[in-house]
Amino acid sequence: MNKNPFSKPVDITMLPENTPERAYLEFAKAWQEKDYEGMLNACQQSWAIDYADATIKTLDEAFRGVELVQLIYVDRIPTEEMRAKGLNLDVVADLKVCVKIKIGGKTKIEVFLPRVICESGYQQPDPKGKWGVNPVSCFKKRPAKR
Repeated sequence: MNKNPFSKPVDITMLPENTPERAYLEFAKAWQEKDYEGMLNACQQSWAIDYADATIKTLDEAFRGVELVQLIYVDRIPTEEMRAKGLNLDVVADLKVCVKIKIGGKTKIEVFLPRVICESGYQQPDPKGKWGVNPVSCFKKRPAKR
């Protein structure tokens, strides 16, 4: 993907369907439009089921104060790093996203590490399932090195 922060917005339709990157872009597009129903549709299935009674409200509360101004780039965390964590790459993808956000009237560029999971049902990881964003991970940052 283009890493130039002044480039045109990423075109979702240029990505293959049902990939971790596409799932995140669909989530981000809905976030930018404050479309919490759309965000929910792009979420990990287990998360959506766990919070079924309050999903839209939960997403609204978590994302209301953070306006997504621009998605700058999305990259997948390198395979070696994922394997070192012992993750099944067929059903888990950690992404690195750079976004321009506005919080409390201040605009800044941040890099976050959201996780995207592929499931065929509640807590059923499946490489033939549907990729969905774990919204709890959307504001995760890489720990500072000591």
